[in-house]
Amino acid sequence: MKKTSKLVALFMILVLVLSCAACSSSGGDKTEPTTNEADSKDTATTSETEKKEEAPTDVADADVDTPDDGADVEEEEEEEEEDEFPDVIVGADGNPIDLGGMEVKIAAWWANPDPDESTAYGEATKNYRDWIQKTYNFTIKEESIGSWNDYPSLLTNFCTTGGDENYVFVCDERSFSGFRSGLYKDLTTLDCLDFTEEKWDKSAKELLKIGDSIYGMRADRTEPRGGIFFNKRLLTEAGVDPESLYDMQAAGTWDWAAFEELCAKLTRDTNGDDIPDVYAMCSTNYDFMKPCLASNNAFIIERDAEGKFVNATGTDNFIQAWDWAKDMRAKYQLPAPEGAQYDFPYTAFLNAEVALQAAEEYRVANNAELPDDFGFVVFPKGPAVSDYTCYSYDHLRVIPAIYDDDRAWKIAFAFNLYTNPTPGYEDVDDWKTGYYPQFRDTRAVDETLEILTRNPIPQLFPLVDNVNRDNSYFWNIDSKTGQEQYEEMKDEIDYYVGVANSY
Repeated sequence: MKKTSKLVALFMILVLVLSCAACSSSGGDKTEPTTNEADSKDTATTSETEKKEEAPTDVADADVDTPDDGADVEEEEEEEEEDEFPDVIVGADGNPIDLGGMEVKIAAWWANPDPDESTAYGEATKNYRDWIQKTYNFTIKEESIGSWNDYPSLLTNFCTTGGDENYVFVCDERSFSGFRSGLYKDLTTLDCLDFTEEKWDKSAKELLKIGDSIYGMRADRTEPRGGIFFNKRLLTEAGVDPESLYDMQAAGTWDWAAFEELCAKLTRDTNGDDIPDVYAMCSTNYDFMKPCLASNNAFIIERDAEGKFVNATGTDNFIQAWDWAKDMRAKYQLPAPEGAQYDFPYTAFLNAEVALQAAEEYRVANNAELPDDFGFVVFPKGPAVSDYTCYSYDHLRVIPAIYDDDRAWKIAFAFNLYTNPTPGYEDVDDWKTGYYPQFRDTRAVDETLEILTRNPIPQLFPLVDNVNRDNSYFWNIDSKTGQEQYEEMKDEIDYYVGVANSY
């Protein structure tokens, strides 16, 4: 029995030894830790085995590259820079559009300076323009050519004969009619231009237009035009709260009747001789008539349903506005002193002789000389409209029609990129920034200029040669009725309208 027990014990020892030997020779990569090693793993940061699994000791055994820190930083900076700009526009081949190194010139009789790089906006604009030129392989710049006097002939000559330069020309009212002669490219044929985008001036698209074809563009907000400047001190002294003009404008009650009521209160006979000694307003005839007509949806030239020009000086809206303006000026306009120049109204307002003046917004720079505080509202609306109506006659940009389609497309593509808002500065109210320092209150900018630039109607008379040159149609406002002026000039205007429609 003891002998058997010994044999069993020996046999069990032999099995245990053989089992251990088998484990040692099984080919496993890991060695089981001792009890102490296992207990210490919870407090160790990284075991030797884990280190081996995380990083190979020989770079040749690794499957990944290990770039240096400088390359990582450079790559990250490039990615961040790309994120600042719009998505790259690619062609049919999947590569960025390549303009072949062409030089595009935005031409006028002036050239805007480059953005001030000392400002965040200026630096961002420069970076964006550098990026588009590098990305799409072109250069673009603004260039002054000729003088104001000879510019129209330079534009017409180039559009007729062509040249090596790749131009986008400024076009003002002296050259507008050239679109009817085929001098300018139909921009709707260039699919890189999308005139539904917010940046395009709405009134500009309606100006140089035949049917669905558009020949001029403007990538700037409409310039604010005619309104009413008012002297706040003189209003206050007459018992009128200056803010009430803004309040009426905001409420939609600033109309012809409200304006006449205000003028009647400001025009006074101080010595009892039944002749006013203090007048409410003083404006040049053309400064008053342009916004007055627009305020009643009246214009010298209009288009009919077929797109043809028509003489609109005999319409009810026009006659009504003319006669109302004539009556208002007779009652409330400061008479011109003997020997006065045509622009004496400007001096009268600066001398605080009158409280009100109809003028275009740009006069704000001159009114800076006025010691008194002043404000600015739109011209009051007439009875023929339900909302304020204003006019525009801004510079446009045109591309010569003499260029072939491919060349014109590339020029338009570059101009479109150049005129896009600077990334990071797309705020729709950024246009107001330059106006705030010129006015004495913010309501003039936030309320009045907002209205004047919202939905302006383009003046069409510059498209009909010889009509209203030098504001000649308004010269008789103080002496003739609207019907008399219409009959006197009807045949002349009808003739020029017929010529324009014959193109």
